[in-house]
Amino acid sequence: TRQHACLDRLLATPAERDRVLMADLNWVDIVFRWMHIFGAIMIVGAAIFMRFALMPSVSTLDESARGALNQTIRRKWMPLLSVAMLLLLASGFYNIAMISMRYEVPPYYHALFGIKFLLAFAIFFFASALAGRSKGTERFREHAGRWLNINLFLAVILICISGILRSTPKPEKPASSEQPPAESAPAVIARRMTASVT
Repeated sequence: TRQHACLDRLLATPAERDRVLMADLNWVDIVFRWMHIFGAIMIVGAAIFMRFALMPSVSTLDESARGALNQTIRRKWMPLLSVAMLLLLASGFYNIAMISMRYEVPPYYHALFGIKFLLAFAIFFFASALAGRSKGTERFREHAGRWLNINLFLAVILICISGILRSTPKPEKPASSEQPPAESAPAVIARRMTASVT
């Protein structure tokens, strides 16, 4: 048939096939995925740097120099920490909403997501306490090494849970009777190619 001929012609041109498939990408999903990755890199990367590079270096300074440096670091880091938390929260809520609407997930999926959510808030709290200046969180900064270790341990658990959630099979929910069934990629390619030659 003409549609099959068009499909064969398209499959023989990788550049055109890639162009058609790129047009079907969900760029909103991709942007929120980028937000989630960048937010995680900022918070976890900063915790690793502070625990294993910054703290050993600062400990060699005298008390006054160490205090001045810590104040400067907190003032510079706190706005970036706020941005990272906002990125993670916004993208996390978006991701779970889209997954819940589009896919069938096993019962343990939402339980693991709830644990991940609580761990994220614990990590946010410790990161904010260590970067803050309030008297109420002073005890965390007095034992910064211990709390950074705890925060990194929680981050490792969260990353492991994220890996499980990411790898969990997620079959698409069946389309309702009012909606046409989703087209496969070859069908989409053939339809668009047919339209382009008519």
